[in-house]
Amino acid sequence: MSSSFNIEMENIEVSFSNQDSSNVIFTGFTNIPKVVAIGKSDGIANVNIFIESITQANCVVRTSSKITGTVIVRAIGYL
Repeated sequence: MSSSFNIEMENIEVSFSNQDSSNVIFTGFTNIPKVVAIGKSDGIANVNIFIESITQANCVVRTSSKITGTVIVRAIGYL
């Protein structure tokens, strides 16, 4: 049995400079995507990273304290 998935995906690197939130703009999804965020830089140890306000066009990345470093945001949507 074979199945195929029609997906849309974006990987975005977001730079933080002594910030605890950042708006991330997508190129545009057909439906609201699932979004995850992970810290890329060493300066992000012991900090929670979470996503808020997800729409087809953007989301907000928040951290539990101000950070300086890079966060990778991955968004996957199904057509």
